[in-house]
Amino acid sequence: MGQLKELVQKTPAGILEMLTIKGLGPKKISTIWKEMEIESIGELLYACNENRLALYKGFGEKTQKSVQDAIQFYLNNQGSFLYSEAETFAFAKDKKLKQQFKGRKFELTGEFKDRW
Repeated sequence: MGQLKELVQKTPAGILEMLTIKGLGPKKISTIWKEMEIESIGELLYACNENRLALYKGFGEKTQKSVQDAIQFYLNNQGSFLYSEAETFAFAKDKKLKQQFKGRKFELTGEFKDRW
């Protein structure tokens, strides 16, 4: 476990973040990092926009487009939550408010917002 921790500390945060991108596995990320010298999702998206990704072994135009779409999806959905996660949080906050302010009425209505 110590060796793993050491490797994770040596790895740039952007490389670890790339692991969350659908369609990018450890082999492709290794190529992106070591051969292309790309260390962040932003740099990778820029490389896709310039069609540089398709020039490397294991990456074609189709893979490049897939990676580009996956990055766009990832970036567009940052800060969003699954309903099941938001629901659990909202119900816990609702319960806490009702306990702290007895005699007052609280109801969850509309969309769950990040105002708590």
